[in-house]
Amino acid sequence: MKTRKFKDIQADIEEIKEAIDKIKNSPIPGQEKERMLGELGRIMNKLRNQGVAIFTDEVFYGKAPTKFLRDPNIKLQAKGLYSVMHSYA
Repeated sequence: MKTRKFKDIQADIEEIKEAIDKIKNSPIPGQEKERMLGELGRIMNKLRNQGVAIFTDEVFYGKAPTKFLRDPNIKLQAKGLYSVMHSYA
C-alpha cells in the first residue's frame, strides 16, 4: 500500500468539497441528492482520518514544558526524543 502525503489527501478533500457544492446546486431529486452528499461526506471523513494517521514531510509542531526543557538533570538526547515524539501526538 502506497503512503499518501497529507497535502495529497487535502487536495482530494478539496475536490470532494467542490463536488458537494455542484450537487447541492444541481437539479437532482432530493432523495438521490441526499444519498450522494452522504456518500461524499463519508469518503471525505475517511480521507481526513487518514491524514491524521500518516507520517509525512509536512511540518508538525509540539509543546514541551519549559521546566522539562531547562532541567539540567535530563539529558539533551532525552529532551530531543521527547520533543520529536510529541510533535506527532
